[in-house]
Amino acid sequence: IWKWAWLIVLGTVLAGGTALLTSRNMLPVYQASATLRINLSGSESMDKYSALLTSQRLAQTYAQLLEKEQILEGVITRLGLDMATKDLAKAVEIQSVRDTDLIEITVKHSDPAVAQAIANEIPEVFIELEQSLQGSRYGALKASLAAEMEEAEAEIQHLQEAIAEKQADGAADGDPQLARLENDLAQVRSSYDALLGSYENIRLAEVQAGNNIILAVPARLPVEPVGPRVLLNTALAAITGAMIAAGAIFLIEYLDDTIKSPEDVDETLHLTTLGGIGRISGEK
Repeated sequence: IWKWAWLIVLGTVLAGGTALLTSRNMLPVYQASATLRINLSGSESMDKYSALLTSQRLAQTYAQLLEKEQILEGVITRLGLDMATKDLAKAVEIQSVRDTDLIEITVKHSDPAVAQAIANEIPEVFIELEQSLQGSRYGALKASLAAEMEEAEAEIQHLQEAIAEKQADGAADGDPQLARLENDLAQVRSSYDALLGSYENIRLAEVQAGNNIILAVPARLPVEPVGPRVLLNTALAAITGAMIAAGAIFLIEYLDDTIKSPEDVDETLHLTTLGGIGRISGEK
């Protein structure tokens, strides 16, 4: 160890110094985080426990969707960022919090304001896109029910006019045609009430589906950079340099097959050393 101490020191200093200079010349990195919540507690079709489980599953699904290229492109367009989608994807980390209905969005950027804006814009773009998709899906169902309700209203109006004509002609309550018209009117009204109930349920489901994603904790403007960690990088590089130097020393010693001592003679040649010649330094 003492023989090769200079190499260990040299490796430590070179690696640590290189890491120190490199870290100091790197741009500072700021981190902003926003938290989303998937809230299904207002759903009347399931109890609180089922709503929580469904929220947790949706959180995992939404965490995957938030990283899609369509969302990132929308963020770049709305914020006017001068960066590619793949570069933004590298700066964004999205993960669902285990056993909760929360999603954490973490963004790293050299500009703290940009990091905050991206972290807050990602959920906004996703919520608008999700509401648009839900609206188009429920819109077709509402349009179909509205058409059926219009037909039912027209049928009710027609039956009411027919009953009024019968009554004007002097038909009594026991008249079979009048009874049939009244029975048909009751059935059509019942169908209309069922259609109206379905329409209101779809409207309620649409509202709940559009409001189940909440920006629980918006991102704040980061003050202190999270990187580069100069001291940590320097320490890790110095330790790594020392380990590499130590490994090189062991390799050199392992490959060295020269004879340096009487023990080496005995181990290598199996012969006895008769004597040694001393090395005297100096003019004498």
